[in-house]
Amino acid sequence: MGTENPTLDRKALDRLVQAIEHDVARELYDGAVVLLAHRGSVALHEAIGFAERASGRRVRKDDVFCLFSVTKALTAVTALARIDPGEITLTTPVGQIIPEFAVRGKQRVTIANLLSHTGGMSSGFPARPGSRVRYSPLTAHAILAEIVRRLDGGRRPYRQILAEDFLRPLGMKDTSLGMRPDLAARRVPVVVRDRTKGLFDAPVLEGFNTLLQEST
Repeated sequence: MGTENPTLDRKALDRLVQAIEHDVARELYDGAVVLLAHRGSVALHEAIGFAERASGRRVRKDDVFCLFSVTKALTAVTALARIDPGEITLTTPVGQIIPEFAVRGKQRVTIANLLSHTGGMSSGFPARPGSRVRYSPLTAHAILAEIVRRLDGGRRPYRQILAEDFLRPLGMKDTSLGMRPDLAARRVPVVVRDRTKGLFDAPVLEGFNTLLQEST
C-alpha cells in the first residue's frame, strides 16, 4: 500500500481502503485510484474496484480518467502565465483580445470575470457582468483558452499550448486536453451511478464518452 510513513496512521489508511471497497460493492461508484502523500512520501497508492464494471475490467493505477472541471484550473494557469510578462492584466477586457466578443453587453467582461465566474455566462439565465457569481460550466474557460491561443499568435491549437508549455515541463505525461490515441487503451469510461437530478443530468455527463476525442 505504498512506502511506510511513520507520521500517518496506517490503520486509518486501511479504513479508507475498506470504505472505498464497501462503496464499490454497494455500486455507489465502480472504482477509484487513490494516492495519498505526505511531505514527499507516498503513503497510499491503491487501485480499487472496476474501470468498467460491465466488462469486468479492473481499475489499474495507471488508468486515465476524464478530469471534467479540473481542466478549468489548468486553463486558469495558462491565462495567469500571460499576466506575469504583462501581455494581459486581470482587468483587461476580453474584447481587447477577442474584438468580436464585445457585443450585447459583454464589453465590460474582463479576464478576472472569466476566472471568477462573474462574467454573466452561466448555464442558466445571463447576468450583468461583475454583479454576481454564477458558475460557468464551459463558456468562460473556453474563452480564456481562446485568449491564450490568440496571445500565442494563433500558431498552435490550445491543446498543443497546454501540452508543450505546461504539462510536459511538469512531467504530466499522462494528462492531455482531449483523448490522445496513446492513452485510449487506459481510458476509464464515465459512468454515473447516482441518477439523482442535479446540475447536470447523468446522460449529459456520460455523453463525454463519445464526445471526448483527440480533437475535442
